[in-house]
Amino acid sequence: DNAFVIKVWDLLRNPWRLDTIDFDHLMIEDLPGLSDKGVSGTLILQWVNDGSVKAIIKNATAVVSDVCDLSGEEYDRVIDIKNFDARFSTDVDGEDKDRVYDELFPLDPQGETITIYDLLLQSIKLQEPIVHIKPGKEYLLDEYDEDEEEYEDEDLSTWNVLFH
Repeated sequence: DNAFVIKVWDLLRNPWRLDTIDFDHLMIEDLPGLSDKGVSGTLILQWVNDGSVKAIIKNATAVVSDVCDLSGEEYDRVIDIKNFDARFSTDVDGEDKDRVYDELFPLDPQGETITIYDLLLQSIKLQEPIVHIKPGKEYLLDEYDEDEEEYEDEDLSTWNVLFH
């Protein structure tokens, strides 16, 4: 989808230049339960001296349909991404072993473009909670903790799973 492709040729020719791009209602097909409002936010792009482009997602938001692990009720989970940064580089195969980036995405050298689809998808997936709790159902955690206490006195050696 062309909505996710951004030309960065001007950044590659102007050292330390910043570009700010606002995006609204981008639909990410690989994100189950994404509301019809999609993902909206701001992306800041900057050329850096190693020939890569630094990308920072600022204040992006999305809403996904979720199910509470404690109550089983459906709810809309709001996702807020305040700062998520990554690099786009032609060296995504790791040929330059001296550079270490947390997140590295491909930069197309022929078209001088980047595609932010995977960047947005990953930034949202990293917001996935370990336990999905519907707002207002936090009190159910107390009941869950009481259930855990049942296993404290049990002899775990009788269980079938062994760790070596």
